[in-house]
Amino acid sequence: MGFLAPSTADVDTQWRTRPYQQRIRPLAEHWATHGFGTPGIVHLLYLVKITAYGLGGLAVVSATPGGGALADIGSWWADPLVYQKLVIWTLLYEVLGLGCGSGPLSSHFLPPVGAFLHWLRPGTVRLPPWPGRIPFTAGTRRTVADVALYAALLGAAVWLLCSPGNRGASGVLAPWRRRRRGTPLQQHHRLPRPGPGGAHRARGSCPGPRRGGSSGCDGCSMFALRCMKDVPSIQV
Repeated sequence: MGFLAPSTADVDTQWRTRPYQQRIRPLAEHWATHGFGTPGIVHLLYLVKITAYGLGGLAVVSATPGGGALADIGSWWADPLVYQKLVIWTLLYEVLGLGCGSGPLSSHFLPPVGAFLHWLRPGTVRLPPWPGRIPFTAGTRRTVADVALYAALLGAAVWLLCSPGNRGASGVLAPWRRRRRGTPLQQHHRLPRPGPGGAHRARGSCPGPRRGGSSGCDGCSMFALRCMKDVPSIQV
């Protein structure tokens, strides 16, 4: 097997005139030892493709605002926004056809990619995902709606990669940035600072025990019962 030339099966000129079993044996032996004869340059192209994917991921990390310098790994390796952008970069790389489904090893020779060349063209052959079950998914030809959905996916991925993001406002919130909040019962029955004589009196606070011996207001009692039923971890 050469670096530029493919490796082919060694057959003579009389090969076509032989019986079927004698014709298929040298081809099967060659396929078992050499595959379909891929030249060495094809594997080098796959190495270049993987390197381009890795360099693109590093570029996404360095372009993420607030992630710090690329060489300072400790400033971005635990940043959720960086990993969200890496997921979007991986999605974009795959849906463009540059991932595992491209190149001669996936039977894509010329051109070596086929995703966006077909999915952006109405009328190309498509495999219906759920024909007869979900509306607008039947048919074996790609429609304008299919092309528009694919183009919208590409546009959304590019927009997400270029957007600066907003840490803490949406998406994954870092565990160390979560604020500890009180239980629902504590939020409802939060007592104000003591007033004169040590009594707690403020607008919205519990009026305390009643004269008939009942403890607290009815709202507090009902709320406590509901909390004990719905939130077993609350200790009353």
